Amino acid sequence: MQYNAANRGLSCEKSVRFRKVGATTRCIENHCPARGVRGLQVKSLSKPPERAAQDAESNVDARIRAGLLQKGWAEHGATTTVNVVASWIQRLVRATHDWPLAGSMYRSIYAVAAGSVGDLASREPRLAGVYARHSYALGTWEPGRSDIDITAVWMDPNPELVDQFYRDYARLQRRFPMLGEVEMIDERHLAAYTTRGVSGLESRRWKRLGGKHSFECRYAGDERMDRIRHAVSIYCHQFLPRFWEQPRQVNTLSRLTAKVARQLDESSSKETDPATLLGICLHKLGQAIRKLPAADKTPMVDYCELLGTLGQPQAPAESGGSQADAAILSAIGHSGGAVRHVIVRDDFDVKSIDPRYQNATIMNAEVFRFYLSFVDPLEHFTLLLGRSVHEGTDPLHDPFPLSKSALRETVCHYAVDLLTFPYRPGLATMTDRQFRDLLYGWFLRTLKYFEDGKFTFSYDELRAHFGPRYEESQARFPLLHSIAADVSSHMAR
Repeated sequence: MQYNAANRGLSCEKSVRFRKVGATTRCIENHCPARGVRGLQVKSLSKPPERAAQDAESNVDARIRAGLLQKGWAEHGATTTVNVVASWIQRLVRATHDWPLAGSMYRSIYAVAAGSVGDLASREPRLAGVYARHSYALGTWEPGRSDIDITAVWMDPNPELVDQFYRDYARLQRRFPMLGEVEMIDERHLAAYTTRGVSGLESRRWKRLGGKHSFECRYAGDERMDRIRHAVSIYCHQFLPRFWEQPRQVNTLSRLTAKVARQLDESSSKETDPATLLGICLHKLGQAIRKLPAADKTPMVDYCELLGTLGQPQAPAESGGSQADAAILSAIGHSGGAVRHVIVRDDFDVKSIDPRYQNATIMNAEVFRFYLSFVDPLEHFTLLLGRSVHEGTDPLHDPFPLSKSALRETVCHYAVDLLTFPYRPGLATMTDRQFRDLLYGWFLRTLKYFEDGKFTFSYDELRAHFGPRYEESQARFPLLHSIAADVSSHMAR
């Protein structure tokens, strides 16, 4: 599904991913992922025999990258007459925002836009509070370039109220294109939501726009680690998908490279060549990861105990002999599937990459290890259970050592997206198969880990564990909301 700036709705007909950071209208696309994006992926489960054929193509691995409503200024395209005009106005605002009179006018317009969203809380008592976050809340926003991103805090809402909020917000977005992504959460889950991650860290600077809710930030994470996690997520879930798009949007890639640099407290680059920007991201990320202190190593995760078994790589290939592939250490994917990850040397020239590997995640060894260990554990476990090595050596021949405490913290990080997911538009229009994979592949699999310390990739085992709890026949919103409540309680311990 391609991005369409004129379409603010969501469609659930294809396997897509949710991206929280820099969200677009891609339905189950991103985000998660998605809070942003904190990247997490939902893998196919072992189905009952009668469902196996139907669900063969239902792998939802890319669905949870976190994506809400489309962004305003930052994501406006120019594919229609309306967007051409909007793009022209945006360039005008960017060029004149530092003029005294123009700057004052633009600040007033932004204030009116923010106030109009805050007014929505006065119409609905169960909408406890509406907050601005990111640059607008921090006071670092720039007219014509920055969006006003919103967090809505509810008290025991229902799907009808949530849908009405989205309709009202979409109406406001048509008037104020600087209104960006919106995220919703239950008031009872805020403590777990803000305890960790960059979103939790930055929540201390949220700006209330409306409602009577009194927010208290409870961030207690490791800021350095959280910022590297966030930077890796931006690179993997935002930069790379846009890198592979044609034609490439250089301005977008430059902006995302700058976001990676800011998280790492590095200076931004003035380079504009996409391949050079990719190399800059990998270099900065690798440097930051290497500077991290040694990880806690006691007690360690026993992967056989955690997963029940470990798989062997299929048809490992010898290292490629061509000059183009000389800097590729490994190219791997899920068992029997296409290449998903290409691990490269630091001197790799992405311009020479084999066409077979386009759309894969390009990472150096440090980023690959960090990504699997601290950003996307479900992808890590799926590869441990079975993988195909298309080129080079098997990077998971010796599983990455990981402490149990580090694993739990990583699961808590990606579970933050789970707390806001029930409120995302498009839930009612998901097919039964998509919702089933979402329920078992992400929500119940995560809750089971918190309850018994093990990850299960079998439908039958998950269903046996939960018994009559959380039947998929229940109404979707209250079902996911109740699971999120249980997950939230575990995260707060």
